[in-house]
Amino acid sequence: MKAAGSEHIKLEYRPDIDGLRAVAVLLVVIYHGFPEVLSGGFLGVDMFFVLSGFLITSIISRDIDSSAFNLSHFYIGRVRRIFPSLVIVTTTILVAGWFIFRSEEYSKLGKELFAGSFFYSNFYYLSQDNYFDTASELKPFLHLWSLSIEEQFYILYPIIFLVFSKLFKEHKFRLFATTALAIASFAMCLLLTGTPAKSFFLPASRWWELLLGGVLALSCTNGRINLPYPNLFALMGYASIAFGVFLASVVDSFPTYMGLTVVFGTLLLVATGQDSELIRQTTGRNLLAGIGKLSYSLYLWHWPILVLARTVYGEQPPTLVRVTLIALSFMLALLTTRFLETPIRFRVRRTRTVLLLFSSLLLIGFVGFVVSETKGFPERAANNHQIKYAGDLNHNDFFMYISNNFYPCTPAEVHNAALIWEGFVRCNQSKINQPIDVLLLGDSHAEHLFIGLAEQLKNKNVGYYITDTQINESDPEFNRIFQTALTNPSIRTVILANMWIKRDVPRGELISVFRKLVDSGKNVYVTDDIPVFEIDPHFCKFFGECSDTEPYAAYFDDRRYFELIAAIRVVPNVTLIETYKYFCKGEEIC
Repeated sequence: MKAAGSEHIKLEYRPDIDGLRAVAVLLVVIYHGFPEVLSGGFLGVDMFFVLSGFLITSIISRDIDSSAFNLSHFYIGRVRRIFPSLVIVTTTILVAGWFIFRSEEYSKLGKELFAGSFFYSNFYYLSQDNYFDTASELKPFLHLWSLSIEEQFYILYPIIFLVFSKLFKEHKFRLFATTALAIASFAMCLLLTGTPAKSFFLPASRWWELLLGGVLALSCTNGRINLPYPNLFALMGYASIAFGVFLASVVDSFPTYMGLTVVFGTLLLVATGQDSELIRQTTGRNLLAGIGKLSYSLYLWHWPILVLARTVYGEQPPTLVRVTLIALSFMLALLTTRFLETPIRFRVRRTRTVLLLFSSLLLIGFVGFVVSETKGFPERAANNHQIKYAGDLNHNDFFMYISNNFYPCTPAEVHNAALIWEGFVRCNQSKINQPIDVLLLGDSHAEHLFIGLAEQLKNKNVGYYITDTQINESDPEFNRIFQTALTNPSIRTVILANMWIKRDVPRGELISVFRKLVDSGKNVYVTDDIPVFEIDPHFCKFFGECSDTEPYAAYFDDRRYFELIAAIRVVPNVTLIETYKYFCKGEEIC
């Protein structure tokens, strides 16, 4: 290594990479602002991972080759790059939340802020609901999960890379080792396919995207990869990204490993970017490159602003409002980048600046902890609304009641593999140390029937096994609990419940599940579903504004409901329990 005063070799600036950053952030912003328009836009994060892995590996490899690499300087550079915008965004949202959020919301904001400040948001959200669920719309710092995965990578990867470089002087061994790590990470992603939340949030199952960017960087000769027909490869890259985003937009279940389509396309575009005229005239243009330079700040700003608006409106804000808020996010990103991020990153070199940034983020994390521990400061004016309707709203009340009044489900292997939400294991039964008689099977819409059935059927041991996927034997997560239910002779009654209008379960799969349960001698019941509203229930509770109603026929006109009814009719001895009609007036509104 060179002495502390050594100069780092700067990489050649590539506007096409900034252009790809722009594409990535625009995909994410459109997805968050208008999910009905581009529901596959979340794959923009996968593009970010590849680009980050490519650039970081290029920097580390070149500095090591020139004996200019210094581990402490690398981490200081990361602090100067990541912390300024993160500090200003989190502080702003914390202050805004004081005036907007009610106590339970503000308390959750504190937990999210603490997790984000210490870069373990991905593990925090892993303990909660799925990234794509409705509750996600009310989590201001949900998007920091990806930043946490990157930061965890930045902490470990340089050390591992440095060790490999010390052990193996030849460049090809670094390439081999990085490739091996990428393959191992992708294998982990495949192994976790049956548990989508783990596959999505765990670093070991996402680092393959960053590592493949590193493999590309190490494959360059003098900073380039000389591919024949660069325009053709660039076109293939664009097509691969477009296909991946389209595929994710039309399928209900999109396993993490399928992001390989977007990863592959991004790798092709980076590999050919210096030689392709097509890229120079598209992602290499100044406009996209300019947006790419704002991408980090824009990514940080846009989501919490949309969540604040969602909270104020109590439902998805009108289209014009969302467009305005995204424009505001661009403006804030521009100001943050120009007057805060760029000066600190490129001009300010003082050690005390880095210490100040580090201390600021620690302080913000501590404030988040205080907000959480004080239950969101319930004495705040934002929380002083008269309650119009009694009743509990948040998940904690529900899970705490189950934890205090019921018992862990049996057998132990099902309980040990069950979903977890903030420490609560989501697999329970009404009687202790007894085999289950009546089983609820499905997703959280089966789980929410448990308390009522358990308290009504006092002479039965009622239990539930759930997943966060659809009722489909080809899904490993569901098949695991399904096989347990199917082969357990003590379970005489099975009640299947699901969020049918969101889970596109093929009729053939439903018929197969119904038939196997009936053939095993079980009494099989299927519930329809409750109405789903866009409005936040807090508006009903605190303001009495419950005007958003759903036409009664909307549920029954849904194709997925027709598939469910058709499957029930095929298999004798399967009984439909109609619950929807109890929430609705005639055939008009619910």
